Amino acid sequence: MQYGGLFSLPNGETFTTPDAIPMRLRQTYDFRSSITNATARAAGFIPVDLSRPFLPVFFAWNDGNSTSQLVTCNWNPVSGGINVEGFAYGGGNTVNFTMRVYLFSMEPRSNPGGYGLAVYDAQGNLIITHEDKVLTDIQSLGDRGSQNAGTGIDVTFGGRWGYIPGIAGIQFWRSAGGGPGGTLTPINMRFGNYFDGTSTRLSSALTLAPSGQVESGANALSPMTVFNLSIYD
Repeated sequence: MQYGGLFSLPNGETFTTPDAIPMRLRQTYDFRSSITNATARAAGFIPVDLSRPFLPVFFAWNDGNSTSQLVTCNWNPVSGGINVEGFAYGGGNTVNFTMRVYLFSMEPRSNPGGYGLAVYDAQGNLIITHEDKVLTDIQSLGDRGSQNAGTGIDVTFGGRWGYIPGIAGIQFWRSAGGGPGGTLTPINMRFGNYFDGTSTRLSSALTLAPSGQVESGANALSPMTVFNLSIYD
């Protein structure tokens, strides 16, 4: 016989221990951008135990609402954690932004003390307490392989919504120079968001400042995974 616990969340979702332990919000991290050549960039490092499951969720907001520039974000694993970055281009209207990373993980945590609930794994590590906010209410925008995914995603929700970074598509820009016909430059498009103080637009944008004129493009046809951040703020 095996013993464990059955937990029910307010939205009706359930999980059991020790078979299904959810990720919890470990911490949020804010990174400020700086502007160079009409582009705003933010970058930083977050320590993470890469041997355990983790998930970074991104959200950004601009300084003021004078421009509807989207902020695209990305992350890469490195020794001891992950590098995170955000990019925004608004031409002559580019403004700085703040990039916030919600880091969910299954790393052991310290006991908060006092009275409440504490759940340990079979190795004796404390993984969930009554103070934790667990990852839930995951939504997907677009159908994989369909034109309503990738660069076809352009949805606005009330409140603050975060997302998992990903490639939405690609555009090809032709600029002068480099021989007859000019130079054709491919620029990736990544998922991003724009927050106007009340609602969040979820769509995609270029990851480099373009030069010349766009000639063609391709849709990656990939869905966008998003989260209602009001649960975690």
